[in-house]
Amino acid sequence: MRRFLIETLNEQVECCEFWLIAGATGSGKTRLLQQLPRAVDLEGLAKHRGSAFGSLLEPQPAQIDFENQLALELLRLAPQAGPVLLEDEGRLIGRLYIPDVLRQRMEQAPLLVLDYPVEDRVQVVLEDYIIDLGERYRRARGEHGFAAHWEKLRSDLFRTRKRLGLERHEQISRQLDLAFQQQQAGDGIEGHRLWIRRLLEEYYDPMYRYQLERRAGRKFAQGTREHLADVVSQHLGRIG
Repeated sequence: MRRFLIETLNEQVECCEFWLIAGATGSGKTRLLQQLPRAVDLEGLAKHRGSAFGSLLEPQPAQIDFENQLALELLRLAPQAGPVLLEDEGRLIGRLYIPDVLRQRMEQAPLLVLDYPVEDRVQVVLEDYIIDLGERYRRARGEHGFAAHWEKLRSDLFRTRKRLGLERHEQISRQLDLAFQQQQAGDGIEGHRLWIRRLLEEYYDPMYRYQLERRAGRKFAQGTREHLADVVSQHLGRIG
């Protein structure tokens, strides 16, 4: 079975056309993928959101299980016409690596680029990493969930200190702590917007611009999630 799935993965990667959903952190790439037919959610298969802050409560699968599930997903889509939609990823999703055969195809794939101003992206991060992730910790850890969520984000932020620089890391870390203190005191979650925005502008956005410039694939379309969903729908309608 394992050999069959490896051969299936290689065969399907070679014969499939791929389009990548690109966009700066917080632009909602996964949200768009979930709206689209013929999409494979690599981060969902990897049980990781694909960034320094991307680990979830459940452990990631073994590499072999990740590749097996990826092969099954591509096999499921094989009878249908049209490109397979993937999120633009680095080589690693958490501790799992994207198989080289797929990585090489992704490097050449056309790009659908999400384009949102920073305030919209702050809102997405707030929803995903403060509201949603906070609720997951509350359900899993009960009364200890809030402190565990806080410590998790502090630990994730610590891993960015080299690229951020020690001074900026300390500043953003203090802003994160203050936001959690305000939340704990009953003042809501709005305080998180400050440190999230700084992290986007000073850490993630420069990396995104650099990586986008190195992409060999042509920019096929650019815009909001609604616009790109329409582009995909119209394309699939023409070939269906």
